[in-house]
Amino acid sequence: MAELGVTENISDLLPSTSGITQLSSKELGKEDFLNLLVAELQNQNPLEPMDNKDLVLQLSQFSTLEGTQNLNDNMATYINTSNVATAASLIGKDVVYVDAETAKEVVGNVTKVDVTGNVVTLDVDGAKVPMNFLKSIYNPPPVAE
Repeated sequence: MAELGVTENISDLLPSTSGITQLSSKELGKEDFLNLLVAELQNQNPLEPMDNKDLVLQLSQFSTLEGTQNLNDNMATYINTSNVATAASLIGKDVVYVDAETAKEVVGNVTKVDVTGNVVTLDVDGAKVPMNFLKSIYNPPPVAE
């Protein structure tokens, strides 16, 4: 009876991956989908071409993908515009926010809005405060003359 040897390396038991292309962590987009569709059409068997139903299904999936990406882009633009409008409406109002360093609540007056990329920050008495740090908003009392 032959004796079974013990493999020192687990990689000796696994199939070789030298011919496998690794995908990067980036998401597949519409250009990748089109490249796959074109490759599929170029490499199909001429004696058994792709069924029309399959082609229509793949084209509708592409259309859905493109629509979803456009919707995501439009929603991001809308959210950013909405955040800027909301922040602008706070100018002149008193706010209570949580100080990032001390974790204490601070009261101050919004004097300016800064937009950098998609990040909206408020200038509250000289401090840069992200909008999500706000706890409450109120109108300052009128100044007595």
